[in-house]
Amino acid sequence: MPAVNWDVSLPPHSAQPGPQNITKHALYKPATNPPLPELKILCPTLPMPWSVIVVTPRNNTVYVTVSDVLSCIYQSLRREVNQQEFYSLFNPDQQRRMSDSYVRRWRRLAGQEAVNEKAKGVKRIDCLVMCGSTRFMGLSSTKDGPHVWQLHVA
Repeated sequence: MPAVNWDVSLPPHSAQPGPQNITKHALYKPATNPPLPELKILCPTLPMPWSVIVVTPRNNTVYVTVSDVLSCIYQSLRREVNQQEFYSLFNPDQQRRMSDSYVRRWRRLAGQEAVNEKAKGVKRIDCLVMCGSTRFMGLSSTKDGPHVWQLHVA
């Protein structure tokens, strides 16, 4: 996967080239070598059982593309945290910090967009914001097989 400068709290289209230039064309290249039809991406910064599953891409290819990976990470981090998850996965201090992250997230928006975002509640991205870890640092392979990768954020 090419180097990408991306804050995972922002949409994938905000990703910028890293030290190596990444083009729109590169976004549609295979995310792995060899190309794989599915990836499971784990992020140790997030509590279990949260993981990101990247399925066969939308663009009629037989492999997962760089664009698929970025989009899937973004969409997964936008999932709402339900009450059971909030109270069972986090201690009271973490709950307070995640709530603060949520408030900061919707307050940086304006008008109806802020109202809509506020109504959606706490999301998984708020966990990474709470930890100060929203910078995409890449993926690395794991010992769990060629289709299981680890997401690194800082």
